[in-house]
Amino acid sequence: MKKNKKDKKLEIIVEAAINEFAALPYDKVSVFKIAEKAGISRACFYCYFKNKEQIYDYILNEIKKEFYIMYLDNKKPSYFELIENLFEFFLSFKNSQRHKLVLMLLENLKPENINMFTSHDKLSYITEIVDYSNFKTIDKTTIRVLFKSNFACLGMLVLHYYKDCITKEKVEELFKNYINIIKFGAYKN
Repeated sequence: MKKNKKDKKLEIIVEAAINEFAALPYDKVSVFKIAEKAGISRACFYCYFKNKEQIYDYILNEIKKEFYIMYLDNKKPSYFELIENLFEFFLSFKNSQRHKLVLMLLENLKPENINMFTSHDKLSYITEIVDYSNFKTIDKTTIRVLFKSNFACLGMLVLHYYKDCITKEKVEELFKNYINIIKFGAYKN
């Protein structure tokens, strides 16, 4: 299928945004720089996105869609299957075309801005797609808190792997140990 001019321009803008987010902390990225890198005017940028938050959310949603297609596809995984699938999903991008995008997301995964990834509205789908039957509690607030902490840990492990601080084998071992600690504290005996 041929891409039209608007689709190509959108790709160029998104690629420029990914490059900017990968190069700078989130708060240092500007619409001006994204537009400049894309070779367009700011007015043209605003024809596609309201602001940098919207393009950032667009990028996150594209990743989420890809994850759904690859791992969920009308399944209702257990919570830990979901976390393990996310881990595999992010590991799979190392040295691929998506490497820079995932690195950008992980670089921005810091305590002060983790809500950018795990805010209430972004996590609402988690409580709908996961099977919680083996949990001691299914309180949605508890599940969201658990997911935030697991996502932060997963992100830091994958980030160390992406930066070649640890091997794939080591990151997989650490992740398995981490999941076992959480699992045996959260699952029914």
